[in-house]
Amino acid sequence: MPDDDRAIHTRAWEFVKAFKPQTAALLIIGIDPAAAIEVDTRRSANVLKQMRVSYSHACASAEASSAFGSPLPFAQPAGSLASIQFRVMLERATKWNDARDFINWIRGSNGLFEEQSFSRSDIDQWLIAKGFQSAYAFVAPPAKSAQANAPLSSKERTTLLNTIGGLLALMLETGPLGKTRSGYDDQAAIIDGLLARYAGAAGLSKRNLEAKFAEAKRTLSGRAE
Repeated sequence: MPDDDRAIHTRAWEFVKAFKPQTAALLIIGIDPAAAIEVDTRRSANVLKQMRVSYSHACASAEASSAFGSPLPFAQPAGSLASIQFRVMLERATKWNDARDFINWIRGSNGLFEEQSFSRSDIDQWLIAKGFQSAYAFVAPPAKSAQANAPLSSKERTTLLNTIGGLLALMLETGPLGKTRSGYDDQAAIIDGLLARYAGAAGLSKRNLEAKFAEAKRTLSGRAE
């Protein structure tokens, strides 16, 4: 167990949104990175190694799926770890249907593990997939609430669907030059972008998104079934 003055001061970290690898590894073993000493760094080495291997797995899988220059639909392998920069580059490659810059990024210095930052949700999902216990909660458990578990009312559901339908229509609206304002050519490209950026998020599958988008468009046009 760490000394009290090296234990995690939770409040000091609760507003941090992205974590460098060493910082995350120290938090996982219960050490406040701001107070860590050399022995703590050595103790966190195994966690850091596991993170590195999992990040390399994500990069290798993405590179293999983009071997011919165009990013194929990429499903992040279970137990792999994607960084914030990784997701941004993958989303860009998916949006423009050109993976060359993404592959060069993976192979270059900017894609090195030490240069990455990881989101709270990605670290949390990785810990769960690996079955690791963390001394620090990167994602707080949801508060139990009867209201939160209550089903949407008809009005709330219609409002939500209209919002989705309206945003979708705006994203696909063409500008003066004939290009969509969002840069996405069609609904399929938007779905691919969502899956690339938010891989593993609950409810975000190609089939579910297609169904929800279709329902949202029907509702917005006043033809809800």
